Amino acid sequence: MPLLAVNDMKAVVDTEIIDKVIALIDWQHDVRYVYDPIDATGKIARMEEKIRRALRLQNVWRKRDLQRKVNYNSDGIWVWETAVKNLISNEELRFCAKSKTYSKI
Repeated sequence: MPLLAVNDMKAVVDTEIIDKVIALIDWQHDVRYVYDPIDATGKIARMEEKIRRALRLQNVWRKRDLQRKVNYNSDGIWVWETAVKNLISNEELRFCAKSKTYSKI
């Protein structure tokens, strides 16, 4: 807080500075959460976690956009399909055939 106060040329820490600090800490938390390394040993588990993280960023994804977001080509179609089936059977993911979208449950 003192650093932001000095940066804004203020002699005291006021509510505006506190709000800025809270916003900065929230931003840092979000960035660290998104770029935290995935702790999974298998390809399917890694793909499942990539899908979970994508769904935390955005609740509804078109199929193709979600596939691109998780870079499904690098692991293959079978890994993608197995991970999706696992998440659907575990009631973490829902697929709408009409709109071809995936969403959180």
